[in-house]
Amino acid sequence: MFVDREEELSALRDAVIGGLSVMILSLRGYGKSSILKFFHEKSLEENVVGVYINCLRIYGGRDLLDIYAENLKGAASIFPQYRGVVQDFVASIPRRVNSKKALELVFSLSSRSNIRFIIFDEISTLLARFGSKTPYRGHGGAKAVAEHIKGLLDTYNVPIIAADTSLESIYALARDYSAPLLKEIKRVIFLGPLSFSASIDLVTNELESRSLILDERSVVKIVEVTYGVPLYILMLMPLVRGGMSPEDIEKILHDELSKGIFNAYFKLLFEKFSPTEQEVLIHISRKISRASDITRRIPGAYPILDTLVRKGVIRKIVKSKKETHYVIMDKLFEAWLQINEFGEYKKVSEQRLKVLSYGFEALMREALFSIGKSITIEDMTRRKVLIGPYKKVIRYEGALGEVDAIAYLDKNTADVFEITIEKADQEKIIQLVRKITIVENMGINVKNGYVVAYGGFTKEAIKKASQLIDGGARIYLLDKTAIKIIAREGGVRLP
Repeated sequence: MFVDREEELSALRDAVIGGLSVMILSLRGYGKSSILKFFHEKSLEENVVGVYINCLRIYGGRDLLDIYAENLKGAASIFPQYRGVVQDFVASIPRRVNSKKALELVFSLSSRSNIRFIIFDEISTLLARFGSKTPYRGHGGAKAVAEHIKGLLDTYNVPIIAADTSLESIYALARDYSAPLLKEIKRVIFLGPLSFSASIDLVTNELESRSLILDERSVVKIVEVTYGVPLYILMLMPLVRGGMSPEDIEKILHDELSKGIFNAYFKLLFEKFSPTEQEVLIHISRKISRASDITRRIPGAYPILDTLVRKGVIRKIVKSKKETHYVIMDKLFEAWLQINEFGEYKKVSEQRLKVLSYGFEALMREALFSIGKSITIEDMTRRKVLIGPYKKVIRYEGALGEVDAIAYLDKNTADVFEITIEKADQEKIIQLVRKITIVENMGINVKNGYVVAYGGFTKEAIKKASQLIDGGARIYLLDKTAIKIIAREGGVRLP
């Protein structure tokens, strides 16, 4: 099932029209292969012939030529002029062919036959496997493969779309052995989660395919707890039953993280990390995020932190020269770490997990904390306000009540946030006023209060807020447009 990725598709179309090579990077499960296959198929419908090569299927030169021929047969079924080309190519494939010769045959035939682009999905696998074989082995390995492809691009002028999920491998490509190849890449596209609307479409399509009905709040909850990651949506949907409430969705997700399909998936992922990498991830999942705290607890952690950043598993938040924090990129993986017991760290309860890790509220706290400098935002009432930067951002739970986010500007001054992914009604405005009072009763000076609502605001909510603003209240209404600015400045990918 493919859902809207129009921005990425448009970038690929522009690159092909301009004869430019592109790289697509993503974490696993974000739909990289789906968008590449969709682009390949749509291009054929638009009379633009390209070739899609899944590098995970390639172990040697003959594999590359067979898969290339297989793709050309698909084009020949649509464009009769390619039938003879395919027949001649298949007949000319030698029984044994080395990797270098295979690459040359692919590029030379593509140039002669007006193939407009070649997609190499998981290109780092191709470089590594070919680099271990004759004639590259012992003569530069993967570096030699990369340099050869660069030379073929120069000679034949057939652009490539190189794609990969191994961010550490791509780092190695750029730093160690294939900078010449990467110089040919004119644009890099980092594939994030699906947009909120596209995620809704994917969930809706899955429900319709099974003749199931869920109310809007439950559909939104599925999108929220899977963070718009296509793989996670598709893993969760077979477990969903008609009529489930948002609370039911949270319950089945927690059960699957504890002992079901998500547990199995993340356990396999976790086992791929080294023992020290595992230890670092466990500490970060328990909100020990400051670099100095991590390295004090785990000797030799600094290079491990750098490695995990390169792998795309964690990201760095620099607050000052002396203060750096790290957060886990995949929030569902972080939730899995939190519900498991590791040495001194006990399991996080289901209730605590809901407020600390699941969904939109946790992402917004991270985005607010990650803001590096003050940003100007226009709210729903067309007033401009400066937000951030914040020293720390916490969720408060105590005797006075609960507050979604207290964002400290300094030790004694903070902004207060009421956060929802749904449309905010009048009650959300009233709740914000109550929570401002809670924070003031904690002895903190509240500068501004914000209702953050991805789904927007009802007319009644805007009317109530306007009345309070007219009375002197410093409250602001932040909708999707403002939220996206905060997320972009904070480096957080929102669905």
